[in-house]
Amino acid sequence: MKTSLKNMVIKLSLAGLLAVSSSCSITDAQKNDYKLQWPLDNPAVTQKFGENKGTMYRDGHLGVDMTEYFGAPVKAAAEGVVVARGSDNCSNFEEPNCNYGFGNWIMLWHPELKVNTVYSHLEEQADKDVGLEVKQGETIGYEGGSGFQFDTGTLEQVTGDESRHHLDFMVGKFHIYTTFEDKTDFQLIEIYDPFEFLPPLK
Repeated sequence: MKTSLKNMVIKLSLAGLLAVSSSCSITDAQKNDYKLQWPLDNPAVTQKFGENKGTMYRDGHLGVDMTEYFGAPVKAAAEGVVVARGSDNCSNFEEPNCNYGFGNWIMLWHPELKVNTVYSHLEEQADKDVGLEVKQGETIGYEGGSGFQFDTGTLEQVTGDESRHHLDFMVGKFHIYTTFEDKTDFQLIEIYDPFEFLPPLK
């Protein structure tokens, strides 16, 4: 299978973004003073940050994939504000508006920690309005299988497949923008390993 031009661009872009994040990191004090909580009550991690290097993810997976059960409540990892939500559902990853194939997603801003968290592959588009303040542990969506994922060696669409449900959780700083089709989307600016902010799993 030939690597598409879009995938090459994504790989190169992510490599550059990761290089930026390594030189502009969150301080140890910020990480230790303000831990995030897991967005699922009883998550099983299926793909860690940095895994699968050299595949679609040139520098490794950019978040933490986890699963509990289809429709499990997805909870805010910390107190914050809804800054964006969208749907990256598309029938073909090569479509110009498909971006990263995150499916239904929501993004929060956490002022105390000065980072965003992103929750993607939700069952449905989140019903929380932009500008809404949320408390830590408040339900902001439901685990689903929307979008695409890459965990079996090939890029696969999983929308509507309840057997492939999961949540992708990212921590970092992101640029929100509106496409020419009036669609809300985002680009990565800095990305961090969520495990540095989360308590150990029991």
